[in-house]
Order: sequence, then C-alpha cells, then structure tokens
Amino acid sequence: MWIFDRGGTASLLLSLSGRIFTPDGVQVGWLDGAAVFSRQARQVGWFSGGLLRDLTGGVVGFAQIATDTTRPALPTPNVVLGVLSLPVATTRPTFPAPTARPADRPSWSAVGPAGLFSPEESR
Repeated sequence: MWIFDRGGTASLLLSLSGRIFTPDGVQVGWLDGAAVFSRQARQVGWFSGGLLRDLTGGVVGFAQIATDTTRPALPTPNVVLGVLSLPVATTRPTFPAPTARPADRPSWSAVGPAGLFSPEESR
C-alpha cells in the first residue's frame, strides 16, 4: 500500500511482508506490529489506522485506507502510475522493544515520510 505525504504524493510503499520502500524501490525500513523501524532496527515511528506517525505522535503520511480520526485534514492522493518492482527480501533484523507510544496528535509532523528514515533524524 502506498503512503502519501501531506501534499498527496506517493512517498513510501508498505509491502505485505512489512518492508517499507521509496518509490525508487529502495528499502528504507520495516513495520513490526505497529512500530516502524529503519533498516538499522532504529525505531522511527508508528503505523496504525492507515496513518504513519513520528515518535511524537505527529502525522508523517497516510494510506488511502486511513481510518484513524485523530489527524489533520488529508489531501486527495495523487494517482500512482506504473508498477514498482521490489528487490529480493533482505534479512529481517531483530527489533528492540518499541518505545512507549505517545498520544496521537491531530497535526502534521515537521518530517516527511522519506525524512523519517533519514540517518540524521535523532528520534
């Protein structure tokens, strides 16, 4: 499923296996339960109710099936053209226990979907 940014642009792809990719097919992270981790097994956020959130509870992105009502107004997603060819699966790392989940905020995060996985982000 595609994850869209605050402008409605497809920014990440969440595969059925829980791998998270950029639109170019580069794996940047994993979904483990509701916790979102980088490829280095560093927790960067949460995904539930169709919303991708940072570690402060702000909305980073959304899926077309977003059902969580604690959120800002969501734009209409842009049409995604083409079929993404995903690379062979990488070994799933061992993830640490997730951090305590903060209260969901009904506002956008200062970080976009791709920025959530940036190594410079100290979350």
